[in-house]
Amino acid sequence: GGGGFMVVRDRDGKACTYDFREEAPAASHPEMFTQDGRYDERRHHDSPVSVGVPGTVAGLYQAWKDRGHLPWKRLVEPALRLSSDGITVSQPLSDSLKEFEKELKPHRGTRKAFFKPDGRPYERGERLRQPELARTLGRIATLGADGFYRGTTARLLVAEMNRGGGLITRSDLASYRPRIREVLRGSYRG
Repeated sequence: GGGGFMVVRDRDGKACTYDFREEAPAASHPEMFTQDGRYDERRHHDSPVSVGVPGTVAGLYQAWKDRGHLPWKRLVEPALRLSSDGITVSQPLSDSLKEFEKELKPHRGTRKAFFKPDGRPYERGERLRQPELARTLGRIATLGADGFYRGTTARLLVAEMNRGGGLITRSDLASYRPRIREVLRGSYRG
């Protein structure tokens, strides 16, 4: 899900910033990255506890609702098609999967998404399909942000959090809202 910022400038020069960064789950607390009273780097950087409530889908959907012209489903369709039909693995992607194999393989979801059923990384020229991502994108295309923050996708995300000891709840997902902020303006060299 991720998160980010988007600065939008309309034709008339009016601008705003969409802030859709991840947020800490409601159950977050100061000791969440400690184990036995000591800071735990793995828990902080490589565990479900470190995952924030994603904001990308909500931010993109809000920007589209405010300023979009094309149908939402049409905008999501190319990504849905690529995940469903698959992409031809490039040499850089193949190299990257091999480089990060140690980090990716221990996680069931990334192993299933980025490695062949026999566990080997994809090679250049092979087809990489992501049917689970396609189903998620299908829900987002049809239901908008609710296709991610409510219903099936939310249930699956929370089940994974519960399985791994993460903190995100269905309530955290349902209550996520992007923020619209004033654009910071300044001058440079006059």
